[in-house]
Amino acid sequence: MAERPELPHLIDVVVSMSNTEKKATEGMIKFVLTTLVVAVIIAVAYLALFTPGQV
Repeated sequence: MAERPELPHLIDVVVSMSNTEKKATEGMIKFVLTTLVVAVIIAVAYLALFTPGQV
């Protein structure tokens, strides 16, 4: 019977993240999601109000 491979060391890093790293990660996720939402709103407004091809 084959032995199970060991888990990658990245799991140890994620589990042992400091409070500062957790806050930084949450901040980065908030930033990316906020940017994405703003981009979608701008795209929808552009398509609805300034349809390409109209003069």
